[in-house]
Amino acid sequence: MLSSARSAKAATTKRLAGALILALIAVAPARPQVGKPLTIQQIDGLLKGGVYGGRIAEFVKEWGISFKPTEDYLQHLRQLGADELLIQAVREAGHLEKPNSENGLAKTLALARQFDRQKNWPEAEEQYRAALRQAPRDAEVLAALGQVLDAENKPDEAIEEYRRAILLRSGLAVAHQGLGDAFAKKGDLKGAIQEYRAAVRLNPEDLDAGKKLAAAFYRVGDLDSAILEYRSLVQAQPKDAEIHYRFGLALYSDAQLNQAAAQFREALHLKPDDAQADAALGDVLMKTGKREGALAEYRKALQIDSSHPALRSTLDSLLKAVEQPASVATSAPGTEVSQQAR
Repeated sequence: MLSSARSAKAATTKRLAGALILALIAVAPARPQVGKPLTIQQIDGLLKGGVYGGRIAEFVKEWGISFKPTEDYLQHLRQLGADELLIQAVREAGHLEKPNSENGLAKTLALARQFDRQKNWPEAEEQYRAALRQAPRDAEVLAALGQVLDAENKPDEAIEEYRRAILLRSGLAVAHQGLGDAFAKKGDLKGAIQEYRAAVRLNPEDLDAGKKLAAAFYRVGDLDSAILEYRSLVQAQPKDAEIHYRFGLALYSDAQLNQAAAQFREALHLKPDDAQADAALGDVLMKTGKREGALAEYRKALQIDSSHPALRSTLDSLLKAVEQPASVATSAPGTEVSQQAR
């Protein structure tokens, strides 16, 4: 008895749904009779009215259509929210052959990526946009277009494409990282941190996103979070001199001088010709009263990077300060080489 009640209720629901669709058709432009082929206006009206595409497809198959569809019209339907069931139904009802789009799309993407690798941004942008005309819901292509727009210094346009990609695939880490880059370029570090966090959560193996997250924390002055991220990064990539150097800077800014010195020394062990790490280690030694050691590090940095005018000027002044102890106590905070060379 319960089964019979359920069946009756299902049948009633189906009749009501059919009646609603027929009512929508009845008030659509041209007012066709039920069972007559559907017009462009009627299909558009049903989609705009919220009728499920698969249900409209059933009527297209049953009644047919009164027009010859084109690929542009099918694209128009997709923009209105049509699913592939309706697209295929309209295609078949209009006897429109499916184009060999896969090869065309693959060639367009290959060309876009070639221009991308060559850093020919305008051509890469044009080809990615051409690919999106063929596959408008491809989140990875949208993210790639966002990266090109960011490289072209169009952060607002890049943000729009990244957001479209994330709407389609919220788990696409590269889109979150790209969105973080665009926010950072606009000076929105809070937004950048949020997106970098998402990228790291989605793909913990992506050390590039982790570096950007740590750097963003450092830039906003959240040293605890920056140190935590850098600590995780050096564990994951112990042979990366740049990570050790950046970790050292965060520790130095947090007045953890001994730990900072250890990171700078490790950076120099991995990359002996790093002038910035030498200078930063010199700063630590200076602050801890080891002037001779500081002088040696500053000289090494100057020998490595003597062609850098700003660095040379800063190092020269610090060398004079070391050689004239009386002036050291009066040097203003924030003049350290590690800060000048960041």
